[in-house]
Amino acid sequence: MLSSVTPVYTQDMNGWEGIINTQFFEAGQFLSEQKIIVVGDEGQIRLSSDGGNTWTSNNQSKDLNFHTVSFIDSLNGMIASYVGNIFRTSDGGQTWLQLRGRSANTINKLVMITPDTIFACGNRGSIIRSTNGGTSWDSLISGTPFHLNNVYFSTSQFGFAVGDSGTIIRTIDAGKTWATVPIDSNIQLRGIDFCDSLHGAICGQGIYIYLTSDGGITWVKKVVADNVDLTLPLITYHSRSRITTMTNGGGSYESTNNGKTWRQIHLPNEMQETSIMISGSFSKDKRKGVVGGYPNVIITSTDSGSSWQQGASCPIINTFIYDFKFFDTLNGYAVGDHSLIMKTSNGGQTWKSLIPNLDNIQFFRIYSPDPDTMLLIGWYKWLINSANG
Repeated sequence: MLSSVTPVYTQDMNGWEGIINTQFFEAGQFLSEQKIIVVGDEGQIRLSSDGGNTWTSNNQSKDLNFHTVSFIDSLNGMIASYVGNIFRTSDGGQTWLQLRGRSANTINKLVMITPDTIFACGNRGSIIRSTNGGTSWDSLISGTPFHLNNVYFSTSQFGFAVGDSGTIIRTIDAGKTWATVPIDSNIQLRGIDFCDSLHGAICGQGIYIYLTSDGGITWVKKVVADNVDLTLPLITYHSRSRITTMTNGGGSYESTNNGKTWRQIHLPNEMQETSIMISGSFSKDKRKGVVGGYPNVIITSTDSGSSWQQGASCPIINTFIYDFKFFDTLNGYAVGDHSLIMKTSNGGQTWKSLIPNLDNIQFFRIYSPDPDTMLLIGWYKWLINSANG
């Protein structure tokens, strides 16, 4: 569970220490060609209608940390918190109705199969199901004592849940009964996806993924990267040959021969050297993907994961901020490590990244006589300027 809020501390501010809070974005989904939703800590709900270039907030209670999101179409969807709260929307996330309050059953993953049928899984083998759109919920017998991290249905009848200690459980009757599928592993399993009813992939803690070609009856281990310490929370089975997976460190790997060999996909420069916890999903046609994590990172792909871009989401990264300059109560700049340049126009509530096309430079001073003119001094021997804000 990624629930804590980690502050970024500023230095050298005339004896004062400032704090800018950063949160996790814990789940995201493309709702249509351009509409995206991302949810996370402190009740965060971010919506984009232009493919991730700009975002609006529709946050709920700060006491809730939203952990999972699932939409059945561009309007109807649900979100859930780790402690069991479940909300539903019928207008694409503009308004939300709480259907379920805090519960003893935690929720690690929620998925809508139809507008009426919804499954969720959580700790100690818990699986709950609603058949009336979330109005009421039934607890199912999973047959496992281990934490379940993900639930997935390849058809309305065939489903899976994966979790700790190499747990894979399978249902062929829409969740009425579940059976354990043995694999040669006891690692934590987290991501699961199918490209059709027979071919699926699972990933988790470590360098291995597991593939099935018989609908999940048997699974074969494949190596993603040798001599690398990986955790793989997200996997997408695009076709019978192409698979992509993402790491907790912000890396991405791609196979075009059904897992036999892999190549690393490099993410945007501004995401390097950050501690990113990745979670997210691809659209139903698996062309467009969105992932989020810590600290305040949202990235998108429009080419099935072959490349990734960071939009104007929440660009504060986990680094030192060395200098501030405000012109009034609303408008100001901040600079810091990793070529960090940020601008705010609402008194620091939100910041826009002004990332220069430079290597990772430490900016430690701003000279800015007016809102449009800015000189930055960096280490080593860097001096850059802007004349247009």
